Amino acid sequence: FTSASNGISLLDNGKVKFGNGDDLQIYHDGSNSFIADAGAGNLHIRASDNLYLARYGTNENMVVCKGDGAVELYYDNVKKLATASGGTKTTGLYHLVSNPGASAYIEVGQGATDNQYAYLDLVGDTTYSDYGLRLIRNNTGANTSSALYHRGTGALNIVCVDNAELRFLTNNSLRWRLESGGDLRNASDSYKLKFGASDDLQIYHNGNNSVIAD
Repeated sequence: FTSASNGISLLDNGKVKFGNGDDLQIYHDGSNSFIADAGAGNLHIRASDNLYLARYGTNENMVVCKGDGAVELYYDNVKKLATASGGTKTTGLYHLVSNPGASAYIEVGQGATDNQYAYLDLVGDTTYSDYGLRLIRNNTGANTSSALYHRGTGALNIVCVDNAELRFLTNNSLRWRLESGGDLRNASDSYKLKFGASDDLQIYHNGNNSVIAD
């Protein structure tokens, strides 16, 4: 190596080593540069304020760790993911990609130690800035209710894009289906259409005859 007033120069594969067992090593192998924690324990990088990982020769950030604040991840110097006091914030599209042979899913509320609300909010306008569409699971235990809330005067559409029917099930059994041609069909002769607070008008088929019962 060569030593000068402004630093130390080492050839490729020349290493600066720290610790009795050469536990920390800094070197360049001719192609890549390494900070290697080769011994026992952890590698700690400490900053008095913020910590920046940036591209050499530019002002492009890759990772920014703010003291008592957010950790930010960048793509091509554009912030995409940041931690916040209440969780995380993502900018742009978020893709879930499964492992080969495994499912991809999102869990909301997993690991709660008592009964809490779990909900997913969609915000697409500046009027309803908290949510425009909310899917919620309420907080009253195993048999609590769930709901879908839609705000604004626009329509709430349930769309089967291709030639598929829309099915309605209760107790995990098929009750009614809306076919792709527009026909509404029940799944059994025992099912009825009932109208009125006391089921005053009923329309059904009993297996042999069609009945309109007042």
